Amino acid sequence: MKLLKTIKRKLKDESGQALAMALIMMLLGGLLVVPTLSFMSTNLTANIEVDQANLRLYAADAGIQYAYNRFLSGLNPADPDFLPASLPDPVNGCEVTLARAFVDDLWVITSNATDPVNGKSTEIVAHFLANAAQFEAGSSPFDYAVATLGGNLTMTGSSTITSDCSPEPCSEGNVWVNGNIVLDWSCIIDGDATVTGTCTRPNNIEGTYTPGSDPVERPEWLDNQVDCYIASTNVAAPVCGSLPSGNWDMNAGTYGAVNVAGNMTIGGNGTYTFTGPVCVGGNLIIQSGANFVTFQKPVKVGGYASFGGTGWVKFENPAPASTINYGSHAIGTVEGSGISISGDSASVILTSGTCSSGGAVNVQLQDSYDNSIWTDVSPCGALPLVTEINDNGTCRQNYTGTKPYLRAVATVSGANCQFGVSIVKNTTLYIGKYLEFSGSRSAWFDGPVVVNGTALTGGKIVNIGGSKYSGVAWDIVFRGTLRATEPTPNCSHNIYLGGSKIFEFYDVVYTNVSAEIAGATGSNMTFTKAFIADCNIAVSGSSRVDAPATTSPVFVSRYGNVDLSGATQVDAIVYAPEGNVHVSGSSQLEGAIVSESALLEGAVTLKYPVVLRERDDVHPPEEGGPSPGETLYSIVSYSIQ
Repeated sequence: MKLLKTIKRKLKDESGQALAMALIMMLLGGLLVVPTLSFMSTNLTANIEVDQANLRLYAADAGIQYAYNRFLSGLNPADPDFLPASLPDPVNGCEVTLARAFVDDLWVITSNATDPVNGKSTEIVAHFLANAAQFEAGSSPFDYAVATLGGNLTMTGSSTITSDCSPEPCSEGNVWVNGNIVLDWSCIIDGDATVTGTCTRPNNIEGTYTPGSDPVERPEWLDNQVDCYIASTNVAAPVCGSLPSGNWDMNAGTYGAVNVAGNMTIGGNGTYTFTGPVCVGGNLIIQSGANFVTFQKPVKVGGYASFGGTGWVKFENPAPASTINYGSHAIGTVEGSGISISGDSASVILTSGTCSSGGAVNVQLQDSYDNSIWTDVSPCGALPLVTEINDNGTCRQNYTGTKPYLRAVATVSGANCQFGVSIVKNTTLYIGKYLEFSGSRSAWFDGPVVVNGTALTGGKIVNIGGSKYSGVAWDIVFRGTLRATEPTPNCSHNIYLGGSKIFEFYDVVYTNVSAEIAGATGSNMTFTKAFIADCNIAVSGSSRVDAPATTSPVFVSRYGNVDLSGATQVDAIVYAPEGNVHVSGSSQLEGAIVSESALLEGAVTLKYPVVLRERDDVHPPEEGGPSPGETLYSIVSYSIQ
């Protein structure tokens, strides 16, 4: 303040000193003007550079967003026209070019925005993950070793519930009980227990005990899948014209079509080959001697079919026609070619190789009247989803419609997958009464087998016993479905699989009565899809049902009980929604139980494979979430160059 007063006083002084002060002020002002103007100019130039850089950045980001929308549109990013070389119009005055590459299961998108005035550019590189594995299944009672829908879990003797997981040790033998848990003193649950009621010995639960929980809900989505399984076995009868009277009884040789109103008997030694359709009004009997019989077209038997003696019998399908060629298919939709089936019974066969991590294949069967207008086969025209967990296998499904053309349409998501789809005309065996085996007779059924059960043998619709023919590596092989029903179901009747035979079932087995597996020592069963009975299922003796946990079958008693007794070893998922599951003796079950109630008694072991929690076929889609096979894309990295 003192300095300012001094300056003001001097300026008012008329002694001439004010002029000197004014000149000094002008000099100082002149010295400051030039650097101030230079600073302002530099600052303005810098702001222009920042604005231009921001405009280029926004333009390059517009290219990334354009690519992202293309991903979400459902187009195949491997198609040549998926992404243009540049955006059609300039963005913020910049030209935007686009490039893509597929590296380590990621789509790499590069967007470059260039200002044509100054030639400067900004580049953004984004990595997109196409991940079908982002589908999360809804909760399932098969996430537990035992889940009861409305009754108790009772364990007696030294029975144990444990788990099979890696790395060991783990305690994942969990149970969820809509009722009470009743435990003998030496029975152990090696996992958590959730129960609506109470537990007699909660200290025998190795994990967490939670009483008063919510009840288990019946998996209606599985009921719907079971309905589709059953529908797939309902194959139309081969068409036969009028049948001439008499019987057929000829020597070994090659024959075309056979039409006979009476019985067809093959009893001599040697090889018999039938290249045409066979229609028998009476019974088909293969017996005596050592004979080897091949049928290459559909066979319809009005009476019963009895296979005894020594040797084998084959029902061979012709070579399939490819609708989608086998190979490595990229993400997107693959439309198969139409295959003429001319009204014959046909099956679609999905053969899968390796699916890369996160990859999935969803195959839908379509049919047509004219090989040009296609509609989805519904409601059961979709094949099981193939993912990394169940790849390198074969899945087969019957076509039950009547249109003359079929094809497959596959959706590949997540990552590339190896697969192919073929369609084959079936060599169907259609039997009016019952099917029985005896002696040392092996059999191979490429096509579906239908047994109508209008008459029985010893209370059985199907009665397979005897021993394996030693001259071949296989024994009893059903590549197609087996349907054994009777017009008026009676739960005291059944289908019987026994003897010392080795069974292989690659598709659905269904009966509207009961089913009994009673193999002797050396007997072995392989099921790869579903074993369904409307009534009871019993597994006894020394029977062994083998399957890896990733493909273990579903054993379903729709309205009855399931009983495993003796020294059986069963790998299966057991579902008895209206009955009891009883495991006794020294039996071992590797799988899961979902039933009204459950009883484990004796020295039994239930081992829960935790891989079941990853299987799509025993989980429902999450409500409101993506469907299996749907591809979700996300940006996993974003960098400005």
